[in-house]
Amino acid sequence: MAYFRGEIRRCDHQIEWLDENGEKFKTYAAVRGPVETKIDYIQKHGISVDKPNLSLHILVPKNEKTMHQFKRYSKFYLQTANEPDKTICWRVEATDSISAKGILEFTAVEYYSNEQEDDVQAGLVGALIKPVEVPEVDKTTEIEGPIFIKPKVTETYMVKDENAAGEWFLGRTRAPVRIEPFTTPQGYPAVNVKWGGAYSGQFDLFFGNRENPQHQKTIVVESLF
Repeated sequence: MAYFRGEIRRCDHQIEWLDENGEKFKTYAAVRGPVETKIDYIQKHGISVDKPNLSLHILVPKNEKTMHQFKRYSKFYLQTANEPDKTICWRVEATDSISAKGILEFTAVEYYSNEQEDDVQAGLVGALIKPVEVPEVDKTTEIEGPIFIKPKVTETYMVKDENAAGEWFLGRTRAPVRIEPFTTPQGYPAVNVKWGGAYSGQFDLFFGNRENPQHQKTIVVESLF
């Protein structure tokens, strides 16, 4: 007959978090602590400021999601049925994924809540951060070539699309600009541009239909000095 000794931990807490794609995940957790018996504080110029010093020892199931989330310095909020208040933020200090099979252990300390980025009431770190939507750029509409040029220097511009149709022309300007259209060996429409004056300026270069040109580029002429 064999006897085995073990420990049973009750998972009466939950932790929710958002991954980098904004998808929500949840795990049960067994929590022990806090065990601190005093308040840490600093005093300067007669003013005392308390420092967060509570700590927890937490066990969660070890899987791909929890291993990715609970790394050192990651933040989270505990959600407890007996204590509905979720306003305490915790930060992971150290993790142990080796000692117990199938279990991820880590130590977390009391940390500062960020009301501008975290949904404190829902207990989610970074839930208030809105992703920046970057508009897609249709590279086929770009005219390739330098934005800044020098007077008296010839520069080449092209549209890298052998199917592009139209003509090269300038916007309304009396600037001393000369253009010489040609076609590259690859079949791309191109143009040589030269600013004839000795002073700085700016103009717009177009390719396509004059009523509705599909390609445009603003060119700035820098001073010679």
